[in-house]
Amino acid sequence: MCKERQIEIFVNDEYIGRDLVQYRVPKGSEYIEVSCRQDGMEVYHRRVNVSGCKNCLIELQIPKNYKYSSKPF
Repeated sequence: MCKERQIEIFVNDEYIGRDLVQYRVPKGSEYIEVSCRQDGMEVYHRRVNVSGCKNCLIELQIPKNYKYSSKPF
């Protein structure tokens, strides 16, 4: 297990930050791929529909009450 503060947030494979981040959705995007990583290993992944959000600023936060683990299942 790891502490949530160690989890890095990525959008479309680009590092955005940790904990709570703001991300500007590129114009024309229908989906973004949000992932969380610990020590380079993906521990969470989700595809988010942003088709109604054109060039707007959204907040992303690591999922709470989620047991992150870098150990394989």
